[in-house]
Amino acid sequence: MKQLQALALERYGRCLVNTKRYDEAYSVYENLLDEFGQFKNRVGYPYGIVAAILLHEVTRDKQIETGSDLLKTLVDVLEKLRDGDWQLNNPAYDYFSEEIENILNKDLSAEKYPELLKAYKAIKEKSSPYLEELEFKELLEENVIP
Repeated sequence: MKQLQALALERYGRCLVNTKRYDEAYSVYENLLDEFGQFKNRVGYPYGIVAAILLHEVTRDKQIETGSDLLKTLVDVLEKLRDGDWQLNNPAYDYFSEEIENILNKDLSAEKYPELLKAYKAIKEKSSPYLEELEFKELLEENVIP
């Protein structure tokens, strides 16, 4: 039942964005992130990642600055991604981490958000056993497993 609710919210959010009802869409995506983050959409991607990126897209479409709450959410999502909280394949991991890092590299400034920037840099510098596991699996699949 919750899976269907999550799917309905995602689609409702897209309809709201398409009709330029950005405040309502933002609220829907926040709900999707908070209540359904561990569920996956029809493509198999976790709403916890997808909703965070969609929240950023809404702020971009609305042409407002990305606020500290959303930036903190993106930093937290990146950390969860690197910690392996969501099981993804290597291409999906690379795509989502690159998307989030591009947003953070663009929107985080040392003057406005020194603590968030520090946290982001610490996450990037820390090794990711989950990423290492994904890379090892990929190596095995390409070179060892027929």
